[in-house]
Amino acid sequence: MQGPIWKRIFDEEVRKLRNGEYPAGKPFSSVNALAEKHRVSTATSRRVLAELARAGAVRNVPRRGSIVIAAPQKTIPVYLLSPQELGLPRDALAVSRCVKGLFEEAALSKIDITPVTLDFLLGYRQATPCVMICHHSANLLSVEAMFDLLPENIFPIVMGAPGKLKRGVAITGNAKQMTAELCRELKNRNCRRIGYCGRTGKDYFLARFESYLDHLRSEGISFVPELFLSGEEWRRNDSLVGDYVAKGALDAVFCAGAEDAADMALALARLGLRIPVAGIGQKLLDSENWLCAADECEQFGVTAVRQAVKISASQVCSPSLLTVPYKIQRKDAAK
Repeated sequence: MQGPIWKRIFDEEVRKLRNGEYPAGKPFSSVNALAEKHRVSTATSRRVLAELARAGAVRNVPRRGSIVIAAPQKTIPVYLLSPQELGLPRDALAVSRCVKGLFEEAALSKIDITPVTLDFLLGYRQATPCVMICHHSANLLSVEAMFDLLPENIFPIVMGAPGKLKRGVAITGNAKQMTAELCRELKNRNCRRIGYCGRTGKDYFLARFESYLDHLRSEGISFVPELFLSGEEWRRNDSLVGDYVAKGALDAVFCAGAEDAADMALALARLGLRIPVAGIGQKLLDSENWLCAADECEQFGVTAVRQAVKISASQVCSPSLLTVPYKIQRKDAAK
């Protein structure tokens, strides 16, 4: 089937607009001129003009007729790699909020984002370009391993990335700024001896720890090196932290992640001890003396959509890092 007459005329006129045959800002064909040109009724030509206006190719101006806006840009499809497997159950809330922000922004931007599987995307090899949006913590494969499989015609956007990736756009929180604000908060609570508990094994946790030490030095706060413990160490024996607190050698604890901070706060509560505990991540606990610098997860999705629109229009995607807003969640310290 060739399709309705108006659609064939619409496609032909859009092709001419894309080729620049109608300069932007100049008058487009009137209802009568378009009907005469294609030898159709004015009802058909009026439908074509209405669809061109709806597509953003022309603008109807009273007493002037239809004006060419600009040659419509060719865009490429945008796909969301459906969350397949969470590395940790606590990631579910962050991932769902990212996806919520993504689809809300997509609706406002009037663009279609199609959820697909990795197998579908791998079938895009040697095919037309497309944009892939995924979450760093919700895939069967690590993002780095996935990049080795993805063909070059797929432009990736990764929400919740720990840092700049070798390919595509990484969207993350600003851990350095979060660390600085948490350190200032601890200082305002007269904390001068701060222990560190949590992960440092990966590059981005090591960078977070080094940033933390820099802020301690700049604020004149002492670090307690004896209490530089991994999460596994203090979870096996939480009395290690409790002993320091009980003898007054520790004013606060800083953890690399919010989940570590939540576990630490609960462990100290079991020991009957109360000192400020700070961490970076999502809100996992509603407790006194607990501080958290939390990413605005919905903004990850909003930022991803806006980047997808730019890439879809330009098909340019060099490795880059974008950060999103955050907020400090806190409970008043015990007096």
